[in-house]
Formats: sequence, structure tokens, C-alpha cells
Amino acid sequence: MPLMRGGRTPARSDERLRFLFAVARDPMLILEAGPVLSECIIVDSNRKALELFGFRRGTLMGKPLSFLEVAGQAPAETPGDRESVQEALHRRADGQVLTLERHAQPIQSGDRDFLLVAFHDVTTARLLEKSLLRVQQMDNVGVLSGTLVHDFRNLLATILANAELALSETPHPDDPRERIAEILHSARRATELIERVLPADGGEEQRLRPLDLDSVVADALALIRPSLADNIELRHDLADRGLTIAGDATQIRQIVMNLVINAAEAIAPSRGTIRVSTAPIAASRINFQESPLPVTDPGDHWVCLDVSDTGCGIDAATRSRIFEPLFTTKPTGTGLGLTAVMYAVRRHGGAILLHSAPGKGATFRVLFPLLQT
Repeated sequence: MPLMRGGRTPARSDERLRFLFAVARDPMLILEAGPVLSECIIVDSNRKALELFGFRRGTLMGKPLSFLEVAGQAPAETPGDRESVQEALHRRADGQVLTLERHAQPIQSGDRDFLLVAFHDVTTARLLEKSLLRVQQMDNVGVLSGTLVHDFRNLLATILANAELALSETPHPDDPRERIAEILHSARRATELIERVLPADGGEEQRLRPLDLDSVVADALALIRPSLADNIELRHDLADRGLTIAGDATQIRQIVMNLVINAAEAIAPSRGTIRVSTAPIAASRINFQESPLPVTDPGDHWVCLDVSDTGCGIDAATRSRIFEPLFTTKPTGTGLGLTAVMYAVRRHGGAILLHSAPGKGATFRVLFPLLQT
């Protein structure tokens, strides 16, 4: 079709515009103008657009632009008679979702109105922006957690000191020594618990040391198994191949325990199974772009820790927000479980992936760089 503005154009100009459209470096489509951009019909495509979307020309011709959009993720704006810029999610022929900035420019051919739409891929930029935001949010939560641990430890110290003083000054056997002793016992247990979950210095970074991942995972499973309800079956399939990583054993246990608790809550109140497994994996088999944590320079050898459940699964809307600090779908949830997991994984230079669908359970895959020994 001719590319003309404002009525008639000499044939030579028409041919020149056709040539520029065909060889343009930007992906471009020509749409038959309609009331809403998504409803405009595709009437032509240049080579770059076919490469971007992965469809054959014959497949695209005659389809509305919504054919290339992710349902419900495109702005419902009218094209109008002026240049407009929109950002929307689009899909490739292979199912990959792209974030594209599209520039629509009205053009005319004879007495018919068309739109020339140029696309700019901003997928990577948006992923990096989201990753940076999440890292900043996790840093804030980390500072808050460190402050709470410090205050909690001070309160426990006060309880312990006063209880010990009261116990030493109680002269008669019929005084409430047994109750004071129970206060001491509970306060000491609480101190041990908080020091097991978070570093004893209240947030200061600890050094990562070589450790056997299977050994730490087995230790975490032994700790959490007694707390699971009878309707939950906990299975494990550990590689037992000397999977050594540079890690912090306390935080690795925290990752396992949080993911297992999360899986148990997804199963309840039904019966179900949680499976925890470890295995070596090559970088070529990992789609790092799916991780909310950026991995800028992945090595060749990795270790994966999978926690799978047979629970209710996770819908797309929840998956898009599940790693946000303080986000929770549970009435009594804090939204800090997966935030703690993300913080710990980031400290280890790792990545985390989620595969799930409603009614089909979920698998969280945590990836750590394998330490070459």
C-alpha cells in the first residue's frame, strides 16, 4: 500500500517511503485506523517486525493488533490524529512476553486513514528497574529486621537479668521460684531462636564460607519436620555429590525453612507432599532473565535447590508480586518469608525462579554458584 501524508503524493515519493519502511532498523507495522489501537487491523509489516514477533507475514496480515498483545495488558487509548506513545506487553510466536514502547503516527493513502507504528523493545530496561526496586526494598527490610532483632535482644536481656535477680533474692521455697525459672527458660530459648534465624550481630554481614549444601539442607529439614502437620508428607532427594557453595549456613537453613513453610501453607488444609531436592545444573539450562534478582556475570556451573509442593498453585497476578516485601495473600501473613529468602539468595550471588499454575502446585528453584574445589 502507498505511504502518503495529507492526500496525494507523487509516485516517486511513494516508492521512497515504501523503501524506507522496508529497510528501517526499527520494527514497524502499518495498521488500518480504528477506534482503539488494539482493534486496528495489520495491513503490512517490515522485516524487523517479523523478526521481533517471530510470526510469518501471512499470519499477521488481517489480524488486529490485539493478536500481538498480552490480554488485558494494553492501554485502551484511541489512536487520534496525532502521534502517540504507549507501552504495553506483547507476545512472540514462541510465547515469550516482551515489554514494547510503541510510537503510532497517523498517515493517509488517498482517502483512507492508516497508522504507522514503530516498536522499541524495553523489556530488559523494565526488568532491571524492577530488580533495582526490589533490591532497594529488601535493603530497607534488612535494616528494619536488624533494628527489630537488636531491640528484641535488649528486651530479652532485661527479662533475663530481672528474673535471675528475683530468683537469687527469693528466700523461701514456697515463693514463685518455679514460675521465675520458667521465665528464664523461655527467655533463653527465645534468645537462641533469634540468634539461629538472624546473625548474632543484628544485621552485620557474615563471611561466606565453603559449605556442603546437602548437609545444611538436611539439617534444616530435621529442624522443621516436627512442626509440620500430619497431612503434610515431607520428602527429600539430595544429590549427595559434594555440592560445595560459598555460603552462610544460617541463611541457607532460613531459605529452606521459609520455603517449606510456604509450601505447607499452600497445601493446607488438604493432604499433600513437599519435595526438597538438590542437583548440579549448567548455566546454559537456566533462564536467568526469569529471576527477580539480576545475575550479571553467571559462571558455567551452578547448584539448584528445589522446593516443590502439590498445593493450590499460584496465579499469574500473584506470581508477578510474590517477591515484593510485605506482600502476602494470607489473612495473618507478614509478607516477610519470601523477602527473607530473596535477601539471603542475593547475599549468595544466586537467583530464584518460580514455576506454578493454579491447581498444579508450585516449585521454587534457588540457584547458587558452584564453588570449584
